[in-house]
Amino acid sequence: NAIHALESDLGVRLFEKKGRGVRLTKQGSRFLEYVNNALHELNMGTELLHYEQVSSGGILNLGIVMSVAYDRFPEWITDFRKQTGKEIFFSCVNDTTDALILELKSGLLDLIICSRVRDSEIEFATLFDQQLVLMVPRSHRFARRKYVRVKDLDGECFIAHSRMTALHDIMAEIFMKNHTHVKIVSEADEDRAILGMVRAGLGCGVTTYSPEIYGTDFAAVPIIDSGFEGQICVGRRVNTPLSGPAQDFYDFLVTEKQGKSTCS
Repeated sequence: NAIHALESDLGVRLFEKKGRGVRLTKQGSRFLEYVNNALHELNMGTELLHYEQVSSGGILNLGIVMSVAYDRFPEWITDFRKQTGKEIFFSCVNDTTDALILELKSGLLDLIICSRVRDSEIEFATLFDQQLVLMVPRSHRFARRKYVRVKDLDGECFIAHSRMTALHDIMAEIFMKNHTHVKIVSEADEDRAILGMVRAGLGCGVTTYSPEIYGTDFAAVPIIDSGFEGQICVGRRVNTPLSGPAQDFYDFLVTEKQGKSTCS
């Protein structure tokens, strides 16, 4: 009866008789794929609700840029739990700064950890300052230098951040001010993609410093005269109350960093 009712609602036959048994029709086989996907999503939602219930500290929807997610974020979670004793369930999204800002404004995220930008709808508190570094293969002539200047990059093959990222505009302005012209051979949204192309010897790239970018087959050389004053911040919507877990983690981050960097 249930099968007949479902077939009636869908307007197609899902099963057909074969001897004493039944088998799926062509339409039934195709529909089964969507049913399995729907059940998978439902199970994931059920598990998430379970995690929220067993997490004494509640759930925090957090957006974070990849460079921080890999390097500093695990340390922050560990220190937060040690100091507060609260077991927050972190539901994390990794993306670019621009994408995280959109999700914060839409209400999908409680907090974001990303680069500081000018936006009247978001309040930022500085966690640490950033420095620009040039990434080159170990075989590159700059690999053994302690630092480089912007003008040194003139004429270099360059792997740029894509036009949808903040660092693309920043580097374009820096090159223009220093009358420096590079040969852009490729673009990518994310630092690791750029680093992969640097490792392959396709060119050099610029990113913000993170301990994770150091390795044996490439070098990260500070750029000392870029004029870049970047900051990684925790951001929240202006005049919007935070949930308990979000407020706890926000207070921890701001208080923890006050003695190490300037907060605003």
